[in-house]
Amino acid sequence: MDTTRPLPARELPLPGESLASLLRRTSNAMGYENVGRLLALLPDRASIPSNVDHWLSGTAVDSLSYLLRTPPEALRKLTLHRYASALVFSNDGHLRPEVCDRKTILRYFATTSRICPRCLHQDSTPYARMIWSFRPLSICTQHATLLIVCCPACGRRSRLNLNSRCRCGQDLREVETVAVPSKAVKLSQQVERWLSAQESPLTGMSTAACFWWMERIAKTATKTPTWMRRVAHNLELDFDNSNESLAWLAAAQTLMNWPKHLEEFLDEFQRVPKYGQTSTGIGRSFGLLLRHASQLEQQGFRTPADALRSFLLRRYTLGSLTKKICLFKSASSEVLTTRTWMTQTKAAKFLRLRHGAIAQLIGQGVLAGEIHQAGRCGRSIGLVSRESVDQLKLELQTAVGTTEAANRLGISRHRVLDLIQAGLLPRTVRTSQGWRIPESAIRSLESIYQNLRTVKHINTGWLTARSATREFGHAGLTIASLLQQIQLERVHPQRLETVNGLAGLLIPRTDLERVMPDISLQRMESMGYPLNRLAKLLFPERPMKETILKKWIRLGLLSSTRVGRAQIVTHDEVKRFRLEYCLYTSACDRLGISRGTLARWESEERIRPVYGRRVTPGAGFSLYRIADIEQLVAKRSAGRFRRAA
Repeated sequence: MDTTRPLPARELPLPGESLASLLRRTSNAMGYENVGRLLALLPDRASIPSNVDHWLSGTAVDSLSYLLRTPPEALRKLTLHRYASALVFSNDGHLRPEVCDRKTILRYFATTSRICPRCLHQDSTPYARMIWSFRPLSICTQHATLLIVCCPACGRRSRLNLNSRCRCGQDLREVETVAVPSKAVKLSQQVERWLSAQESPLTGMSTAACFWWMERIAKTATKTPTWMRRVAHNLELDFDNSNESLAWLAAAQTLMNWPKHLEEFLDEFQRVPKYGQTSTGIGRSFGLLLRHASQLEQQGFRTPADALRSFLLRRYTLGSLTKKICLFKSASSEVLTTRTWMTQTKAAKFLRLRHGAIAQLIGQGVLAGEIHQAGRCGRSIGLVSRESVDQLKLELQTAVGTTEAANRLGISRHRVLDLIQAGLLPRTVRTSQGWRIPESAIRSLESIYQNLRTVKHINTGWLTARSATREFGHAGLTIASLLQQIQLERVHPQRLETVNGLAGLLIPRTDLERVMPDISLQRMESMGYPLNRLAKLLFPERPMKETILKKWIRLGLLSSTRVGRAQIVTHDEVKRFRLEYCLYTSACDRLGISRGTLARWESEERIRPVYGRRVTPGAGFSLYRIADIEQLVAKRSAGRFRRAA
């Protein structure tokens, strides 16, 4: 070191100041035009890092300590190493780290300088704060504004110099700042408090472990746009999935209300498509979070691992859990056996049912669970709630068979099967010993006739349930549909005092005649329409013969299925046909023309029916495609349809 030069007047560090800022002010006091002239006084400059805030120790630091008349330990407190004890894992729990390694520096500190214009404006001597380079904090918590990275005038990266001006001449102290909502400011203040006071937001975790876990969550959040959008909405910020500061705020939020916010985040993250993801791949569903939590647990910090294990055991339904998963390798064997979910194979074995019956019971709502496709070969993976399985097991222990149910209800066994098919005996299960009907389902049907008014004789205008089903059975009346109408209070029955069970129901004929059209229509919608009935219902304004429908079936205009000797057209097929075709009356209404004009357009081949006298021999009327009608309407509206001569 050149000892002939005079030592500068000592500049005391300002609150939170960085070493680079102190050197800038010192060089200004010495009359140097930049910091490089001051650093030229130091020996061994080749080993000095380009960013003085990263300096550790050595000859250069000792020389700078002598030059600034400040102990090396005091200089180290001006660098980012002041946060070493809060950010670096300690190999020995009794020793506090004093320096940040290179990975920690790259993980938590920005390579570009960031500035708060309002802080510079209020300073009598503008200086840079060390906290501005901390990645998780992109907000000035004192003024509730965003830190600027680039000069708004020229777009260059902001760099604080002696006169607080950019190279383009823009005064950085006069830059207009962006205000930040209070929710984001409070969250940033909490993060700053964790760093400065070394407070741990999670029980049983050191501050360094919490920041390490928060950094992993921040990286994962950038891959979850739905979660980032949700956090931005909650914090009243503009959504930008590439915004690093928003990712850090999202990660900090998961530590605030632990573990609720973490579980909500995991629900979103496991639905994000990932490279090489399979339908049951738990590792890819959660990325590297399981592995990171396991690493923390190996170092003695179990809080993230316990939270993830609890989430997987309670809420993960995309696959089964085994000892192969890293979080369960060191766990006891009872952890997986007491899980609130079980596979459909175990559920079927426990209930003594067919394997395929579990998926049916889940679809019916008898069991709570989820079924997912596994691969492209038709396999599936299903998880069933253990609580619902235990409840169904208890119901099956007191359930009755179809014969006993028939005796109690006073009907035949076949009518009981009809009730099961109609869903009037809920939670009925077919086991290897036959149908098992819960006691509660039987009592609910018994209460229908037990609470009715009783009479001693059958009055005029009343029918027994047996007589009603015989007289109106051809139109679709069954004991099941009759009970449905009674439950809807559309039929008001009585009960014959001398007959017990459903056989003693007395039904008023007037009620039956009123509800029979709806019962008949409901039956046809569920089972399909026979051709003789569909011929009258397809176009109510134009009833037709059954032979016309058969012609349409042969032409491929209408599809039907054969059930025994009858041809049945499904309800969905009828809806499709009505949306695709129309009769001439509807065509004239859509086009706004008369029947004669439509016939003339047919002869001029401006429109061609799919079924009519000119295209089908023996046709009595015409059938048109609605798409052709709409095309003519569009042409007429555009004025491109030439009128006939």
